[in-house]
Amino acid sequence: MKKESPYAGAKIRKRSMEYLFTPSLIEALKAAPTHLSFRTQVHAQLGAPIPDDKVTYKDIKDWIEFEWDPPAPPPPSNVAFHCVYGDNEYGTCRYNVPRHGEGNYQLTSTDLVQLLEQAVHGGWSMGDFWNNVNEKMEALVDENPPGMELDFDNLSTEHLESRDHDDATYNYSNWAGIKAKVLELLRKHNPNALAKLENGPQTPVVERQEQGDVTDGNDDDDDNDHEEENEE
Repeated sequence: MKKESPYAGAKIRKRSMEYLFTPSLIEALKAAPTHLSFRTQVHAQLGAPIPDDKVTYKDIKDWIEFEWDPPAPPPPSNVAFHCVYGDNEYGTCRYNVPRHGEGNYQLTSTDLVQLLEQAVHGGWSMGDFWNNVNEKMEALVDENPPGMELDFDNLSTEHLESRDHDDATYNYSNWAGIKAKVLELLRKHNPNALAKLENGPQTPVVERQEQGDVTDGNDDDDDNDHEEENEE
C-alpha cells in the first residue's frame, strides 16, 4: 500500500500579514477583529471584504494568508486622442512651406501607469505629471506623424536637395477630456499611486529645486497653459 505523504492536503501559506498591513492595523485587528472600521480598512487594501464568518483574528489571518487571492488587474486599456499637427518644412535648398495634418493616437495604460509611478517616486506635482503626459502625446505624434498637406500657396524655394522641419505645433481637440480619461484609467490600474500623486507636492520639481524647499502651488496654471496652447 502506497504511503500517503505527510504533507498531503496541507494548506500552503501564500503571503504574510506583516507584508500587507501596518503594525498598527494588525494590532487593532487582534484587539477588535469584528470592528467595522478595521475590517473596512482591510477591505480597501485587499479589494475584497473579510467573510462574515471570520470573526476572530486567527480566522482573519488564516483567510488572508492561505485563502485570499488578489483580484486580477484590469485588462490593458488605452486613452485615444485626436491631434491636429502642424510645422514648417524647410531644407538646404532654401525652401520653406507650412504643413499640417491630423491623426488619431492612443496612450496605453502601461505608459500612463509608468508615468504615474515615476511621478510618485520622483516627487512630482500634478502639474509635472500632466506636462510629462503631454510630452508623451507629442512623442507619439512625432514617432508616427500624420499625413501632411503642404501649403503650396506659401512655398518658397530655389532647388530641392534635402528637407527637414521645425516649429511643430500640437493641438488636441479636448485636453480636459483627455485628462479626465487618464485619471479614470489610472484609478482602475493603480489607485494608491494616483492618490499619493494627488495628495503630494503641488509645486513643480524644478521650482522646488530652485527654491531649495517645498511651497504650495496651484496646478490650475498648468491646466490653463495647455488650454491656451490648444486654442492657438
